[in-house]
Amino acid sequence: MLLTENPLLFANNKNALVHVTGNLGPGPDVYDPDHSPVFIIDTIEKLAPTCDVKVSLAVLRKQSKKEKAAPGSSLPAAASRIKPAVVVDMTGSLLVFQPATIKVKAGQTVMWKNSSREVHTVTADPSVAVNPKDVALPKGAKQFDSGYLNPGKTYEQTFRTPGTYRYVCTLHEAQRMIGQIIVKP
Repeated sequence: MLLTENPLLFANNKNALVHVTGNLGPGPDVYDPDHSPVFIIDTIEKLAPTCDVKVSLAVLRKQSKKEKAAPGSSLPAAASRIKPAVVVDMTGSLLVFQPATIKVKAGQTVMWKNSSREVHTVTADPSVAVNPKDVALPKGAKQFDSGYLNPGKTYEQTFRTPGTYRYVCTLHEAQRMIGQIIVKP
């Protein structure tokens, strides 16, 4: 029942090449008429934006690692980095950004920390949101997307353009995992 119970999990990866890890859960899917076993997803790694790839899996993995190390991606906190102004916690059991609304000054950095056992995203791109109205950006601001944040990972974004930003977890948008950042000049 994955497609009817949580269609967002794979909806944003339609026709993409992904690697999923997980395990069978302890019980059957009570909502599925045939009570199939539940597959619990541990990680999702997007390897390519399309299934029609002409390169090897090893090359795709190297490219993925390079993209993750690029600025604005999920990086380990280093002692030499500037401390973020606010840390937003992504919780698993409630599927929320905590706090849901934050205020920062232009030029400050926000860090999202995935403290749950779920995979999450931090996405301000209306083209990948299920409901584009759930995402909003001030005029002149650039879209951002953390990609998949596995448990324990972080993502940082510096906000330079004043205004209101609304963002979603693309995997849990249907459960209303939506956040808001108000950037003051």
